[in-house]
Amino acid sequence: MTDPNDLERIDQEIRINELREAVAEVTGEDFLSFENPDSPPEVLEQFWQHVLDFETAEQSTEFDRLVTSEIDQPPRARSWTTQRSALSCGK
Repeated sequence: MTDPNDLERIDQEIRINELREAVAEVTGEDFLSFENPDSPPEVLEQFWQHVLDFETAEQSTEFDRLVTSEIDQPPRARSWTTQRSALSCGK
């Protein structure tokens, strides 16, 4: 009879390998990685899931998020060039 704990371990190894392959596919390149051989499989699975989540996340900047947010923003400050031009023209 097969040990159910062994089946779970095998399933987890398969999931970890699938996550590694998914990261390689998403990045489109070979990558160098190191895994501590003493790491518990649960940690490795979480790690590779986080890597995949990061690699597939929408890329944005804090500025883009601020611009598209619903937060009221203060009026833009005039640039130094605009202020200098205004001063030189007597405005």
